[in-house]
Amino acid sequence: MKNIYLVAGDSHTFTFNPYMLKQGIKASADSNIYNLKLIIRGINSLDLIGISNNENWVCELNIIDSLKLQASKYTCAVILYWDNDNKRQTVEEFNLIVNPNLTNVQNFDNRCEAEKALSECQKALAKFNNEGILVKKLQIGSRIIEFNSITELLELAKYWEQQVFINNQNNANKLGVKNNKMLQIGFTRG
Repeated sequence: MKNIYLVAGDSHTFTFNPYMLKQGIKASADSNIYNLKLIIRGINSLDLIGISNNENWVCELNIIDSLKLQASKYTCAVILYWDNDNKRQTVEEFNLIVNPNLTNVQNFDNRCEAEKALSECQKALAKFNNEGILVKKLQIGSRIIEFNSITELLELAKYWEQQVFINNQNNANKLGVKNNKMLQIGFTRG
């Protein structure tokens, strides 16, 4: 699926060309037979109606609706309806990646959830090492985790270190960077 990027609060025009339906029929915007709807689903939901400009369908995302979309990844489906909305076909799907509107965000933290969680674990471990006080509760995102021993806290820190490594590797792979930290081992029979 392709990705379309948008900053929350920015307006955007989605233009959709005529589609070839499964039945081999060309569905075009110049006929009054077909209606188009863009469905956006994720943290928030939004439906946009396609307006015909005699060649294509156009869905306008205005500033007010765009501000309703929180920074996240959304799945979008383009759906054609016909026969008095008794028939429909999904003709296209794509991802809408909404980035935060930095003019409205204070104390923006660009770290992923794993990096934030690892930082909180490291703070709790530092507090134990410096003051000998075991942090009994730790808030990571919207979750609160309780501990009974320093071993549990160490295990959690190890888990989040692995998650940060995996996240960094996934990001590097997307950019085409090879993983230099992994060693490939092969076995041969002798």
